[in-house]
Amino acid sequence: MKGNPVRRNALLAALLALLVGGLSPLAADDGLTLAPTRTLALAQSRTLQIALAAVDTATIDERLQGFKLLPSISTTASAKAGVPWTSLQDSLNASLGVSVTQVLFDGGASVLSAIDSIATSAARAQARSQYFAVLDTADATYYAAAKASAAVEAAQSDLDSALASQAVAQAKLDAHMISAVAFLEQQATVVSKQAALVGAQGALSVALRTLASLTGLSLPLTLAPMEGATSADAVMQRFTALSDAQVDSLVAKIAEAAAKSNPSIAEAQLASQIAQKTVDYARAAYLPSVSASLNGGLGVSGGLSGTLAITASLPLDLWNTQATVESRQIAARQAALKLAETQRTATISIQQAVYDSISSARSASSSQAALDYAERFYQGVQEQYRLSTASSADLADAALLVSTNRATRISSYYQFLGNLSTLRSLAGFESDELLLALVP
Repeated sequence: MKGNPVRRNALLAALLALLVGGLSPLAADDGLTLAPTRTLALAQSRTLQIALAAVDTATIDERLQGFKLLPSISTTASAKAGVPWTSLQDSLNASLGVSVTQVLFDGGASVLSAIDSIATSAARAQARSQYFAVLDTADATYYAAAKASAAVEAAQSDLDSALASQAVAQAKLDAHMISAVAFLEQQATVVSKQAALVGAQGALSVALRTLASLTGLSLPLTLAPMEGATSADAVMQRFTALSDAQVDSLVAKIAEAAAKSNPSIAEAQLASQIAQKTVDYARAAYLPSVSASLNGGLGVSGGLSGTLAITASLPLDLWNTQATVESRQIAARQAALKLAETQRTATISIQQAVYDSISSARSASSSQAALDYAERFYQGVQEQYRLSTASSADLADAALLVSTNRATRISSYYQFLGNLSTLRSLAGFESDELLLALVP
C-alpha cells in the first residue's frame, strides 16, 4: 500500500486519545472558532467511532488468523470403574492424553493471513476517510454559520442605510420638498430591508442550531470573528495571481500527494490487493495440505504411549477449483478497474477544485473592489439626494449596487474557504498548512 502507515497509525492513535481523553472546555465569551469546531465534531461523530472500532475488530481478526498457523494443542482425560469392584487396579481404567497438531504446509492459510493483514490496513484507510468526511462537514457547517452571520450584518447595514435615507426623506417631507408618495417609497424600502433582516436572522438561527448539533454545544451559540481573515485574503491573492503553468504544477503536486494519502485511493488500492490475494487463495486449492499430529497418553498404571501421524490431503474436484479461480480473477479485474477509475476521478476532482478555488478567489477580489466603488458611489448619491440633485430612485439604485456587491463578496469568500477544505481532503492532508505550502 502506498503512503506512510506510521503517520496513519499515529493519526488513528491521536483520534482514539481524543475520544477517550475528552476535551477542554471552550471559552464561551470568546465565541466558537473553526479549530474547536473540528475537534468537537470529531469527538461527537459516531460514524468515526464506528470506523475506529472496525480497526480494532480487523486487528483482532488478523491476530486470530495468525494463531491458526501455530500448533494446536488439546488434552483429554477419562476414567471409568467396574462394578462390583474386585480390586482397584482391575476395576479402574483412567488415562490422560495430549494431542499436538501442526500444519506443515497449507498455501491457503498463509494467504488468508495476508488478506487479514491487508484488511486491517483497509479498515485504517476507511477510518481516515471518515475522519476527512467529518472535517469536511465541520468546515462546511461552520462556514455556513459564518456566512449567515455575515449576511445578517449585511442586512443590518442595508437597513441602517435605508433608515438614514428615510430620515432625510422625512425632513424633506416636513419642508414640503417631496410629496407624500415619494416618502412612502422610502418607508416601503425600510420595511423591505427589515423583512430581509428578519429572514437573514432566521437563516442564521438554523445554521447555529445545525452547528450546535454537530459539536454537541448548547444554545445560544456565538461565533468568534473569522480567524485568519487577513491571511485568507492573502491566500486568495496567491490563487488569483497563478499563471497557467503554475496551475498545472499545483494540480500535479496535489495529485501526487493524493496518490499517497487520499483515503479513497488507499481503500481502492487495498481492495485491489485483497481481490488479487483471493485469487491466490483459490489457486492454493490445487496444492496439497500437509499436517502432522502427535498424540501421547498416560495410563493408570503409569505407562506412556504415543503416536506420530503425518496427513496429506488433496481435493480431486479440480473443475470446482478452476471455476473458483476464474471467478476470483474476474473480481480482481473489477477491483483493478475500480482503482483506476478512483484515481481518474480523484484527479478530475482535484483539477475542478483548483479551478473553482481560482474562480472564487478572483470573484471575491473583484467583488471587493466593486463593493469599495459602490460604497463611495452610494455616499455621493446620498449627498446629492440631501441636496435634491438626485432622486429617490437614484438613491435606491445606488443602495442596490452596494447590497449586490456585498452579497457577491460574502458568497465568493466562503466559497473559496470551502474549496480549500475540499482540496485539503482530496490531497489527504491533515492540516491546511500542508496544502498552502504547495501554492506558489
